[in-house]
Amino acid sequence: MLRTHYFLRCTLALMSTISTVIAEQDSVKPIEIKHANSCETLFAMIDGVPIFGITDRKYGRLSITKKNLLGMLNGDEKHPGYAYNGKLYTVEELTKIEKELETGISTYQERSAFKHCIEEVKADFEKTIAPLLTDAPPESLKNVALKLVKASCELHNTPNSFMLTWADAEKGNEFVLFRKELVTMHQVRTFIVDQINFLEFMLSNCPKSYKLYKAMIHKKLADRKARK
Repeated sequence: MLRTHYFLRCTLALMSTISTVIAEQDSVKPIEIKHANSCETLFAMIDGVPIFGITDRKYGRLSITKKNLLGMLNGDEKHPGYAYNGKLYTVEELTKIEKELETGISTYQERSAFKHCIEEVKADFEKTIAPLLTDAPPESLKNVALKLVKASCELHNTPNSFMLTWADAEKGNEFVLFRKELVTMHQVRTFIVDQINFLEFMLSNCPKSYKLYKAMIHKKLADRKARK
């Protein structure tokens, strides 16, 4: 019930821009990846498959999560930025500030305030990604998810990505590792980018799920219009 309520809230929030979302997704093409045959087999196991695969609602959650992570990274109406020294900054901007603090002269107060800012970004990330963890595959299919993460990392030339550790973590231990292992803004920013790349990888290679998602959105819009 809680998952249903969450999705309905997200769907209503997207109604005002749904035509743009659909137009963007219409232009999505499958990504050319190495070891394409093995990945095609993996995607065939989950694309449009009920329960443990990527369905219309799960596709919607992936798309919304990607949009929110991009907002954290670059800023948008929902993500105006994170407070530091009386101003709001995006994750990209904070990563540059961190480098300046490391190479220049900074006070204890500045470093302490920046550390607090990192924790705020990490908390926002956890809140943003948490709905996807409720859709995490059972242990019997975890190997499929790990192979897809590896394929995404290979595609984007990130062989040392924390995504690999994250995907292989014991269920329920993901955020513990995240908080423990990623301690700088640069590390958090890199992980957010890797997550965005993986989500795009999934969205671009699940055409059946996209069609189901698009049909669901059109039906909701038609139903809403009929009630007016």
